Amino acid sequence: MSSIDAAGAPHSRARRRFTPATGTGVGVTAVTAAAVVPIPLPPLESVAATLVGHSSFVRALAVVFDGTLASGSLDKTVRLWDVGARVCVATLTHAATITGLAVLANGRLASGSADGTIRLWDVATRACVDVLDWHTGHVGALAALSDGRLASGSSSTTILVWDTRPAAVAAAAAGGGAARATPAVVLEEHSSAYYALQPLPGGRLASEWNETVRLWHLPPL
Repeated sequence: MSSIDAAGAPHSRARRRFTPATGTGVGVTAVTAAAVVPIPLPPLESVAATLVGHSSFVRALAVVFDGTLASGSLDKTVRLWDVGARVCVATLTHAATITGLAVLANGRLASGSADGTIRLWDVATRACVDVLDWHTGHVGALAALSDGRLASGSSSTTILVWDTRPAAVAAAAAGGGAARATPAVVLEEHSSAYYALQPLPGGRLASEWNETVRLWHLPPL
């Protein structure tokens, strides 16, 4: 391009420009007054490992406090993985496909299923310590609250809030077995299924609904 100097005469001016680089491993160009020089870069992404074990699609992931990775699948199992060793260390089973995972404040793992149940797992012992059975549709979303409760959204258009603290779980088991625990709070507002929940500060909960997000204020324990 050209410009006009102080005397009104045109003169040329070198134009610096960035040129897209081509070729494998080239992501940036360095520009000097003399040339455009491609700078090789390492790949932006690479697969370090592939964990194989599920027989159908994986639909949920969660990391337990000790670093164990949990994966939930349409094959009706939750697998626990030692990521460092890249091996499956345990397989937890449901009666139906896994639709969601959440790690509770006490370190236990919650898994939601298409049969409407939620199982609570002691990851250290691999034991199911409770079954929350109240939803009439498949569990679409789980959210662990900081106070120890668990929120679950369902295709039955309800959000349930469970008291999943160890003392409450033990009391429910002593009062009639692990199954059929009763939710502490029932929220019924939407006319469609819940597929996303997010806990917020101040005892609030966010839920999706079609084109909107709704904020709920939850009663304290």
